[in-house]
This record gives sequence, structure tokens and C-alpha cells, in this order.
Amino acid sequence: MSTWFASWLVASTLARAQGYYLESDPVATREVADALSDAATGARCPGAVVRRYVQGEGWRFLFRSTTVEDVELARGCVAALELPLGVVVRLVEQDEDRRRVIGVWPSDGAAVEPQAPPQDPRLAKIPTDASEIVSRMERAHAGASGGAANAPTVLFRFDRITPSGGRVRHVFVRRGDDRYLSVDVLAGDGRDSKSGIVGQLAWLEGSTKKLDASLVRDQIDRFSPESVLQIAIDLGAGKLNLPDAGDLHVDAVRMVSGRPMVELASEGDADSAPTRLIIDGDTWRLLGVEHGAPGASMRWTFEGWRELEDGALRPDRVVVSRGTETIDTIELRELELSPTLPPEWFAPPLP
Repeated sequence: MSTWFASWLVASTLARAQGYYLESDPVATREVADALSDAATGARCPGAVVRRYVQGEGWRFLFRSTTVEDVELARGCVAALELPLGVVVRLVEQDEDRRRVIGVWPSDGAAVEPQAPPQDPRLAKIPTDASEIVSRMERAHAGASGGAANAPTVLFRFDRITPSGGRVRHVFVRRGDDRYLSVDVLAGDGRDSKSGIVGQLAWLEGSTKKLDASLVRDQIDRFSPESVLQIAIDLGAGKLNLPDAGDLHVDAVRMVSGRPMVELASEGDADSAPTRLIIDGDTWRLLGVEHGAPGASMRWTFEGWRELEDGALRPDRVVVSRGTETIDTIELRELELSPTLPPEWFAPPLP
């Protein structure tokens, strides 16, 4: 192992609470970021290419070096770095849960100090502790009864829209252990269906076969609010249910379209993938989640949060994407707790 890499490796194993790393401005193509990564490796700045969602621009690529404790080690490697034309690299100081840019290198290699943008007073009120931000988000989303996750009777009506233009309406009902599900194809390919469970009797419209109730229940529960909305329902119950939530730190605080936005991030490890949460700094409502390794991460974007009757929040629309490709769109039509249900939904069809 070379001396410079050994020094970098030892420094990078120190705690994240205090350290320095290099980060390029986001670029449009991975090729440019890869070229910067290759140049950085040659200049003794090991790191990786990662993706980041830029408001108004979509997904972009950037190079981020490994965090080290020695600022002179970081300055020395960037001084030897030959930057691709037009690429800017910033030296970032990570202190506790805050980041501060302490140097900027444009493409001519000359170091300049960044000009501090005007500070909106609302940004100064954002907590520096990620756990406090998570706590505020949980309180903003939670209702008196814990939302749909704890309700014994739930009516959940939603449309699933595919990239090809298909639209399928689903009606999921939970009444204790009983279930009802209808699927109606409004546009595109597919078949309508109805199924349910009453007591230990499971049924599928048009079928005379004897069905396993536990298997049918598992299949129907794939369309429950907990399965379809996932983190949104967890927050409605007052809990952020992410395996790496304890590793989140404040990665960015900035104004976007006149509103304060907070980004919490965890870099992940051998057992968990990187995670990023985008949160409205005024309302503390969740706007987006990115989860997964760079180049293969998924993103959930939440739009139009509304209150249920118990005060818990639910989104009107959830867009699931990978990179610039939209994979799925969920539009909520109804999410009602303790509803009045038509009796025919729990009347198995006659053979």
C-alpha cells in the first residue's frame, strides 16, 4: 500500500463529527464526474461518484472524496488535482451536524474563498441536531390515534398510474381480520377483479376453488396503506421507521423557491444503503426520500399532504422514480379511518 493512500485511509476512519472532504458541483453527465474521480484518485484524493437531485434540474452527478481529519491533507491533494474544464471543487469542513465551505477551486486551479450568500433568517432557526429535525417531522405528521397503521377499520382508495399511461383504481378495506379488495382497470391493459376474506372464508370473484385465507390475506395486504405508502404511514403513526435513522446528519440547509429546505443524509455502510430525506423547514413535512447505492437509488416524492380526521397527514400523490425515469405514480382518492362500509363488500359471492 502506498504511503499517501495509507495516510488517507487512516485519516478517513476517524469520526465524522470533525473532518474535511472535497465535493464537486453537480454535473449533467456521469462521464464528467468519472473523469474527475479518476483525476482525484491520481491526485491522492480517493472518493466516489454519487448522484444528487437538484431542484429544477433533476438528477446530477458529483464527485465526493473520503472525509479526512487533516485539512492540509485535503488542501494538498486538491492542489495537485487537474480539474476538467468548467468543473468546480469545494473544500468542505464537517463539524458536528453542520457543513461549511472553506475553499473553492475553479477550472484554472486558483483557490478562491466563496462569497457567502445572503442568509435568510428562517435558515438560522433550523436546528443543527438531526435528531431534533426528525422529532419535529414525526410530530408534524402524527395524528391522535396513530393514523391508518393503528386503525382497526380502514378504507383506502387509490389509483396507480404507469409510465405507459395505464390507470388502475384499487379499493382496499380492512375490518379487523376481514379484508376486501377491488381492482378496476380504467385505462391500459389488465383485468378487473374482486377478492376478500370473511372470517376464515377467502374468495375470489369468478373462482370456485377453495382458497387459503392466510395466503389471500397476504396478497390483499400488499395493497394496504402501510405497503403502498410505507414511510408516509410510518410517520402518521409518529415514527420514522428507517434502519439507519440514527446515522442521519444535516447535510444541507438552503432556500428553494422561497422556502427553507433541509436535507438529512446517511452515507450507509456494509449493512445499509445511503439515505437522503428532503424536509420542508417551515412545516417539517417530508417532501422526498432517496434510498440506495449511487447509480441504483430509488426516490419517493410526496405531494399535497392533507390531514386525516385524527390529525395525521397523508399525501395526495406519491411519485416513485429511479434516476430521471418515473416508475410508478400513486394518486390517493380516499383514506378513511373507521368508515361505514357497504355490507355487500363482506358478502362472499354465491357459487
